[in-house]
Amino acid sequence: MGRPLFLLGALPLYMLGVSLAWHDGYKINLSTLLSGIALTWLVQLATHYNNEYRDLATDRAVETPTRISGGSRVLVRGLVPPKAARFAGIVAFTLAVAVALALVFALGAGYLTLLFAVVALIIGWGYSEPPLKLDSRGLGEAGIVLLSCFLLPTTAYYIQTSTVSLFLLLVGIPLALITFAVTLATEVPDIAADEFTGKITLAVMMQRKKSVKLHVAFFISGCLSLVAVLVRLWPLVSLVSAMVIGPAVIVSLAVAKDLNKGDIKAVERTGLLYSFVLGFGAVALNVALIVGSQWFI
Repeated sequence: MGRPLFLLGALPLYMLGVSLAWHDGYKINLSTLLSGIALTWLVQLATHYNNEYRDLATDRAVETPTRISGGSRVLVRGLVPPKAARFAGIVAFTLAVAVALALVFALGAGYLTLLFAVVALIIGWGYSEPPLKLDSRGLGEAGIVLLSCFLLPTTAYYIQTSTVSLFLLLVGIPLALITFAVTLATEVPDIAADEFTGKITLAVMMQRKKSVKLHVAFFISGCLSLVAVLVRLWPLVSLVSAMVIGPAVIVSLAVAKDLNKGDIKAVERTGLLYSFVLGFGAVALNVALIVGSQWFI
């Protein structure tokens, strides 16, 4: 229910801020680095647990769950009582606040750390929680992109440097495009269940065919812009990345027809492919930022 793979997937996104701080010549503080990761995971856990609790009716209505959609199925199968998920979310939320306070008042991180943490908690908790319920207003996808591709690395950079970097916006754009594609792809199999329970996602608003066209277009745009950013950072990494990303783009185009037919397996494979490229791209960007830099102990 805590989605361990999602937790691990946030690491390279968080490390983008740390890698850029290293690249810019700042001394890396290990204590604040680890505390920042803990804060990230606690925000994620609060979001995941509460989302499982709030999405129980929708997850029960999903007839064909996949590895990328339909929830973790933990609550649906009755393995954990719903109130336990709710309680776990509240505990994770509370601990996230405590870690953010410790970062500022015990470890010397800048005061904007608190603002970043509050915004992250509002977006994460409000993803499925009233009154925001971003996932039912067609805003959940934007919230995920903002939180994971821009706010997360910016917070990591700020914790180390007490300043922000506009360059992270450039680095985050290709990852944001791919993240949007991943998010939309995971929503496609749940369209019927979401409609049935009144959950208005972008996929529900556009329906399957338009959603498929859009997430394929965003994925390809993200891949092209990722290679372009990597060329600027380190051409060798961009060459290696193009050898991995190129086939992924070809596959995404090849399975478009199956996606439009509602082939659940094709949707699942596509979501996993997008997720792999997202993780690979984040790691490649980290490597490109680190190369030629010096680690300050």
